[in-house]
Amino acid sequence: MSSTHFNLVKKNIVLYFTDDTNLPLLLANPVPKSIKLLRDYVCESTVNCTVFTSRGDLIVGCHEGIYVYDTIFDLNCCTTLPNVTAVATINNKIYYIKTKGMDAEDSTVTLCDTDMFLAQHNVLVVLPGEAERYSLAVGKKYICMTDKPVNTVSFYNLKGVGLWTVFLHYIPGAICTSPIEQAVFISDPDNNKVHKYSVKLETQKMDEVWQCTGDWTLPTQLCADLSGVLYVKGVDDRGSHHKAISIVSMEGMLRFLAYTHK
Repeated sequence: MSSTHFNLVKKNIVLYFTDDTNLPLLLANPVPKSIKLLRDYVCESTVNCTVFTSRGDLIVGCHEGIYVYDTIFDLNCCTTLPNVTAVATINNKIYYIKTKGMDAEDSTVTLCDTDMFLAQHNVLVVLPGEAERYSLAVGKKYICMTDKPVNTVSFYNLKGVGLWTVFLHYIPGAICTSPIEQAVFISDPDNNKVHKYSVKLETQKMDEVWQCTGDWTLPTQLCADLSGVLYVKGVDDRGSHHKAISIVSMEGMLRFLAYTHK
């Protein structure tokens, strides 16, 4: 029988090892028991996607461009772009997916630097088809994108050079990276699941760690906090059918539906 060892390594972080895998897992202590709505914010354009930077700025991808808000939600800078459908950020740089033009059939993944007030836009990857088919996330050393029509997740280095592609057995939805380990989370809306995978850049592999099924349907949006706890937006499947945010611990245990709204 395998044993489990616990060691306190930080004030609110526990590191534990299992004999089966010998891999360390970080646990938030405690996992949040609730979340509450602080405020609604009306953006200047139709919102497609959002992400926070490490310093607390809010990046909003809209139908008409990108808006950057500071920590008190004052508009810091903005730029006009056609149909920004996905945004991700690391080291105060923004990676985003947009259409090439209002009448174009292809999409692009573009890098810009928020410290340059969105003045420089460098195209990294040209993608076929409409921008809406892709989801985007970025880790410390890689970019990853899901492609719904072909059931894949593809990995690139931070300069946009292709590394490898993994074929999935389901249609992928949202994707996000873990801030504390080399791992990604991918939603599986058709089967009402969320999957966690470890990412091995050296061997170009992606191995499944766990699957989680909760009291939700259509898990379509994901984000992880700085402790690695996952937040899943879906629809409450317990009868109300309200939109809900669920909290999933690092070990893949659904804690509860944290917030619901119509």
